[in-house]
Amino acid sequence: MSRARLFLTPVLVLLLTALPAATNTQVSGEPTEALGEPGKPPVAPATLDSLILRAIEATVQHRYPLAQSLLVKAADLDPQDPLPVLLRAASLHARMQDLENYAQQAEFLALLDSARALALRIQTQGPSAHASFCLGTIEAYLAYTSLREGRPLAAYRHGLRARGYFQETLRLDSSNCDAAVGVGSFVYWRGKALRYVSWLPFVYDPREQGIRTILDVLPCTHLTRWTALSNLSWILLDAGRPHEALRWAEVGLQHFPDSRFFLWPAAEALFRLGRWQEAEATYRKILVSLSEEKGSSGYNEVLCHLRIAECRSKTGDLVGALESLDHALIVPVGDGTRKELDEALDRAQRLRRRLAHELSQQRPVP
Repeated sequence: MSRARLFLTPVLVLLLTALPAATNTQVSGEPTEALGEPGKPPVAPATLDSLILRAIEATVQHRYPLAQSLLVKAADLDPQDPLPVLLRAASLHARMQDLENYAQQAEFLALLDSARALALRIQTQGPSAHASFCLGTIEAYLAYTSLREGRPLAAYRHGLRARGYFQETLRLDSSNCDAAVGVGSFVYWRGKALRYVSWLPFVYDPREQGIRTILDVLPCTHLTRWTALSNLSWILLDAGRPHEALRWAEVGLQHFPDSRFFLWPAAEALFRLGRWQEAEATYRKILVSLSEEKGSSGYNEVLCHLRIAECRSKTGDLVGALESLDHALIVPVGDGTRKELDEALDRAQRLRRRLAHELSQQRPVP
């Protein structure tokens, strides 16, 4: 389904080798208990920090111009800090994924270059967990970008660099929960990549360890609180645990009821749980939300109509399902992910033929 995930995309971690777990504590507590309040940053000035946190929340709420404006102000407060520039790139990337429209890719890459230069300048003065975290995040984005562009070797090289920077971050500051969330995600997705060889001697499946790491450090995250929550929902869906995925997506929706970063995994969890009417209602909410956005490629709208059709067919409403598929096939499409869009439209056409045949069999012959 949709790849609308916040800031960091976990697909890229398939390229990375294993990272050490950040913690071995046991998981306990319900989602609402585990979140608590965001942790306090160790050094960031309050004014800079408040602008950054407001910008992150604006991104989660799809208020992208506001997020950019706040981060420009944050950069003005400390022109030597790479984080505001990096988060401008992150917010821009979130928008591109949200709308499946990568027309601003050049601007995104330019912002990453600027953030890297600032982080490397800090490192010339000595080891810095803050700079290493920023550099690791930059390399992770470049790994995903290379993978998306069909350059797996470049993606692998960027992925290895990201791993090294995140390891350095935790070596310099073992309490950096934001870096530890990335570690947990990387451990999970690498475990998924190795699942076919996990039966071999000395090869273990670390996916559960990755999930536990994310859960353990989630209460003390600061910058990546909502990123972690959204990605955790997708990881649990991938792990075949839709009940848990729904619980965590609902925690995000308690704070941001209209955020597609939580509506998507909630809708998918409801669908997998067979709660067809609730799933359909959630996909419709996403559709309404997307209709208010400019610049969407149409890909996510096609996916919504397709899922709504599947929900309706599950409840026996074949006429309604065919109506939704007709809507899917006439969605205006623009710049976006052409291959995936073609695949979604092909799915819609095949499902429409099957359902039309089933409906014809149900109708009495005159």
